[in-house]
Amino acid sequence: MAISGIPFLNITNTKREIQIVDGTEPRLSLYVGTNVAGGLSATSNGSLVFEASSGIERARILSTGNFGIGIINPSERLHVDGNIRVNSGAQGYYGSFLQAISGSGLKVGNDDFSGYAFFDDNGNVGIGTDVPADRLHVKNADAVGANSRCDIRLQNGVGTAEFGALSGYARIQANGAEAAALSSGVSFFYGTQWTFGQNLTTGTNDGKLTINGSSGTGGEAYLSLSRNNVSGFILNHTANSINVQATANIPMFFYTNNILSLKINANNTITFPTYGAGTLVTDANGVITASPGGGSTNPGPWLPLVGGTMTGAIDLDDDVQINFGSSGGGSLRLVHSAADSYIQNFTGDLQISNYADDSDILLRGDDGTGGLATYFFLDGSSAGGDGAGTLFTTFPDKSRVGLGNNADMRLFHDGTDSKIINSEGNLIIQNNSNDKSIFFDNDDGSGGATTYFKLDGANVETTFFKTTRHTDTIQARFGDSGDLRIYHDGSDSFIQDVGAGVLAIDTNGTDVRITKTNSEFMAKFVTDAEVQLYYNGSKKFETTNQGATVNGKLGIGTTDPDADGYPFAEDLVIKGGASASDGVGITLAGNGKRYGVIAFGDTADPNAGEIFYDHTGNSMSFRTNGTNNIVAIDSVGRVTAGAATVAADISTTLTTKGYVDAALPSGGPFLPLAGGTMTAGAVVNFLASSGSTDDRLKFGTSGQMQLFHDGSDGYIINSFGDVRMDVNTFRVRSSDGTETMIKATQNAAVELYHNDVKKFETTLTGVTVTGNLLVTGPDVTIPSNIIHEGDGNTFFGFESDDAFRIVTGGSERLGVNNSGVRFAGGTRVTTILDEDNMASNSATALATQQSIKAYVDTSITGGASYLGVWDPDVSLNSGFGNPSLSGGAADTGDYYVCSADGTATPNGTGVEPNSWNTGDWVIWNADLGASGLWQKIDNTTVLSGNGTADFVARWTNDETIGDGPIEFSTNDSTFTGNVTLGTAKILNFSGTSLQLLHDGTNGNFINNTGDLKIQNSASDKDIIFRIKDGASNNEVMRIDGSTSNVGIGTVDPFSKLQVGDPLTSNEITIGGYYVAGGGSLNWRSGHPSNSNVWNMARINVTDDGNYNGRMEFKTTTSGGNTGTEPTIKMVLKATGKLGIGLLNPVGLLHVQGTGTGGIPTLDITNTSNSTFNHSAEFITPNMSDEQNNILVIGRASSTKNAGYIGWKYKGGAGSDANVLTFGHWGSDNLMNLDGAGNLGIGTEAPIAKLSVNGAIDAGGKITYTKLAGSLNTTGFAVAGLTAGSNGQSAGFIFTCFGGNGYQRIVYSCINSSGTWVADKDIDEGRNIYDVVASAASGTTITFTFRAKSSTQSFTPRVTVEAVGSSINSSYYI
Repeated sequence: MAISGIPFLNITNTKREIQIVDGTEPRLSLYVGTNVAGGLSATSNGSLVFEASSGIERARILSTGNFGIGIINPSERLHVDGNIRVNSGAQGYYGSFLQAISGSGLKVGNDDFSGYAFFDDNGNVGIGTDVPADRLHVKNADAVGANSRCDIRLQNGVGTAEFGALSGYARIQANGAEAAALSSGVSFFYGTQWTFGQNLTTGTNDGKLTINGSSGTGGEAYLSLSRNNVSGFILNHTANSINVQATANIPMFFYTNNILSLKINANNTITFPTYGAGTLVTDANGVITASPGGGSTNPGPWLPLVGGTMTGAIDLDDDVQINFGSSGGGSLRLVHSAADSYIQNFTGDLQISNYADDSDILLRGDDGTGGLATYFFLDGSSAGGDGAGTLFTTFPDKSRVGLGNNADMRLFHDGTDSKIINSEGNLIIQNNSNDKSIFFDNDDGSGGATTYFKLDGANVETTFFKTTRHTDTIQARFGDSGDLRIYHDGSDSFIQDVGAGVLAIDTNGTDVRITKTNSEFMAKFVTDAEVQLYYNGSKKFETTNQGATVNGKLGIGTTDPDADGYPFAEDLVIKGGASASDGVGITLAGNGKRYGVIAFGDTADPNAGEIFYDHTGNSMSFRTNGTNNIVAIDSVGRVTAGAATVAADISTTLTTKGYVDAALPSGGPFLPLAGGTMTAGAVVNFLASSGSTDDRLKFGTSGQMQLFHDGSDGYIINSFGDVRMDVNTFRVRSSDGTETMIKATQNAAVELYHNDVKKFETTLTGVTVTGNLLVTGPDVTIPSNIIHEGDGNTFFGFESDDAFRIVTGGSERLGVNNSGVRFAGGTRVTTILDEDNMASNSATALATQQSIKAYVDTSITGGASYLGVWDPDVSLNSGFGNPSLSGGAADTGDYYVCSADGTATPNGTGVEPNSWNTGDWVIWNADLGASGLWQKIDNTTVLSGNGTADFVARWTNDETIGDGPIEFSTNDSTFTGNVTLGTAKILNFSGTSLQLLHDGTNGNFINNTGDLKIQNSASDKDIIFRIKDGASNNEVMRIDGSTSNVGIGTVDPFSKLQVGDPLTSNEITIGGYYVAGGGSLNWRSGHPSNSNVWNMARINVTDDGNYNGRMEFKTTTSGGNTGTEPTIKMVLKATGKLGIGLLNPVGLLHVQGTGTGGIPTLDITNTSNSTFNHSAEFITPNMSDEQNNILVIGRASSTKNAGYIGWKYKGGAGSDANVLTFGHWGSDNLMNLDGAGNLGIGTEAPIAKLSVNGAIDAGGKITYTKLAGSLNTTGFAVAGLTAGSNGQSAGFIFTCFGGNGYQRIVYSCINSSGTWVADKDIDEGRNIYDVVASAASGTTITFTFRAKSSTQSFTPRVTVEAVGSSINSSYYI
């Protein structure tokens, strides 16, 4: 039986799929008969492998989406190891190849590579060669021998140009005719005439252009200049002479320095344009002479017309001028009066120039002794030594520059030294250039120069760059009166301030230092910090922010404290004067009425003791331990112990004996005035105060604070201000010191104790109370919540105004606000009602217990009433119980509740029910029996009736319950017969977790909770699925118990999943809801060490919603991550389009990838090593004429966003006219290679190895051809120049040809200050065409090709050759 389709559907997933799960490599094998024909498998790294027969891998999709054919590690979206072939015929005989050559490049050619192009890895293109040596390398492999040719042909609509190699020459042909043959030696030019552009440049080092004629008397070297095919100038070299001939009837001009100097007129006369009229004339012999009547009787000297030397001097009389310039009397005049000579200029600048190389212009005069001396000269040889371009005006030694009427200031060099001498007034050197400086440079000691100081005009200061030296006793003075002076007198150095002001040393730096030659400190003054004084490099004195520190001993009045022999420490020695009347002392003077302190301490305790004098109260105190006042003496001599001030009431207590004596009755204890220990104990007793204010310890000038004991209690009384105790830790303890009552710690807690147990403590966020907190006041204010310690989500508190709630475990249990009460977040209750009939029917009110009972009692069916309790004791009332139920009840539904257990028979002896338990209901039902019976509602679990233990009860008749067919034994059950459920009746397991039913049409086995497990525990036994086909039951699926293999359509599966018998035709159908995505085929893998299972690959069959199916091939790179889903790497659409790396392929094969870092998106590799490696084919059978088969490369399939390589069918099968094409999307084939190996750019019919239709840029020279559709005298634009700048130039050669021959027209153009000037240099050939510029001059020029006659009947062409600046490219195409 053939299996047409087996749907698999999980009710929790709308996709249908077959899952193949294997721990290592799940596989799907396809058989033809009993032989494996192919298969799919998935690897643990997420790859999907396509296999041929015998398990040979042929293709693979990686988890990255890369698809490889013939390679296991594809590095791009499509990677083929081998050739790609593109067929064009039905049999595949004709086509093109793309061959990737490892380490070399890409070869594109025809079927047998007899014609091909090669693109190497360096970007070079070879036609006919695999090793291109340049960007374009064309080779004709069939051309051999000395006269072999290899040409590149350029062709437009009117002609061809060929460039090729021939026998060691670079060969140029035009329209099939030889034009030139060039070589490094002798080159040949063919044709009647060659025309060059604006410039002709030779390649030799000396720039020579050689025209070599033949030897002998008849040979000559000949250069002819022609215009419009008319010769105008000839320069030729014969065996006997060199001739310069002007053959046209036009003048010849000779220019020097771009100025017209000589003109030979067509009438054989000579003109000197620079000479004015009447100055020179020619005599009958052609000699230029002075004009007659020029004021001189001497007609000479003579200036020959053909050039030569003046035959003598030109003498002019006194006051006779030589005038230059056209203005009256001359702009420049040379004249000598009777006494003096003058050079006078009246217009413009007067320039004296010497063009002789390295020569000077000298100004010389009398030397005062009758001789001649040079006063100064303009040095043209850069003799100053500063290099080329440096200009010097040189004054020789003894030549002085004098400034002033009497030369009071003189600048000169006397042969040894240079001097500036001023003999009158002040010498002022002034620079008026804003913010500029005056620099003073001198020799740097090594032959160079350096700046010693400058007058800084930007900062208005003098900056010194070198050391300045003042000799002994020479002072540097500062100030208008020189008040600050710095000098050295030969022995000592001085800094003196002799003025009345302050000598200040200021710094913005870190410190001021006084050192010994910068090696040893003597004094250091630190900015915003200390002053340090040193002795022999060791710091002895330092100021601080509090005062000063002395390192070592301090002597006042002595230079050596150690030498004075004092018996105690000598750290501070103050020594008085030598006189017996001289005293010694220390004065502490406060600033105003403040205080003075002498402190005593050591390193362990820097403030151990003080002598303190208060200027405010004129009192002195002696203190120990820093701040405690031990003894105080006020301004009148009163002494107080333990206080800062002296109390008046104890002024007589102390005497001058140095201790306390008779003033106290007991004579002690004594407090020595000089310090020491109490003489008779450690306690000073104050009498108990019994109302008197005298028996107290008082503080303050008026005793504002007092300490005393009244005999019963101790008191601390403060009558003014605060009582402050400044301590780190404050404690209140019991009198014996064993029990703490209060403890307060600085920057920490305040603690309150009860019976030495801490009950209250302040914290950073509030207070902590240990034990119960009793508040007796009327109110307790709580800001928000009271939270259970350690359980932050259990609390009671106030969530907002007028709202209170109790929360446990983060959930509200009770909430109270103005609207009512809410329990566990439910509906809020607004009131409690006592309504027996529940008339309000409120959704927010609660009922009382009494109203609920009354409502239930009145709501029993039939209006039944509770009759009270009933004792089912069978011994009472003849077995009817108490009260006796023998008479029935008034209404159906009336009931009693059993008050005890019993066996009474309310319906009569032997009639059930007869077994009662406390709480059972006894209900009267008037519809049973003859006149009604009592029924039982079991309030326990007991049934009344005839039955057997462990059997499920059943109704044996209308009223009796007996044994059923189900018997229980412990937790098991036995059915003694069939179990029949009615239509749509459900057999439920564990509630409704598992259900079995038949709905009248279909049987249903439904699992609602957990997994549904079908288990056969019999060893090595199968699970078999059968369906009824007609009259017989047929097996459709088997799970083999011995191998765990699953077979569909086979009884002996040999793999984890086998569909169908190998000897029959089988089909697998994977269905799915068309909107939800269809079905899928999955491969999963597991890891034996950690039992993780993850998805490796999946084939999905989806639907686009329009019943169009597609296949999705997915892989994953989860790395063992069980949560990673496979992603789509390849898609096969219903249209047959295959996409790799994208979801919507445009073509039948569409590959998309990143392809960066040298890794291609599409890699086709052929590992074979034969002469002709066939890597791939792109074939379009049955192509018609002019149809293309293309391979698109680019960014997107839109205009100019992609290019293509294609093959165009043009001339039939096997024709050389069929071309391999290259182009841009949206453009015609831009480059074409035909079957003969000819490459055409802009043409599909190349006639040479290279044919170009359009413009060619060859090193800046642009060549292109224009075709005239119907040429007339109006013509059409063929070339132009855009706006240029001064000095730019350009040239055009227009070669015009058509039915009546050809014509050549040459224009040269130059730009003068932004304006183009066009000059037609040549117009030769047939006089039927013309090219005219748009205007004689202009910022832009347009050249128009037109007919000279309106009778033209053919379509001519014009080839334009353009070179130079600003060529208008819009005319190229």
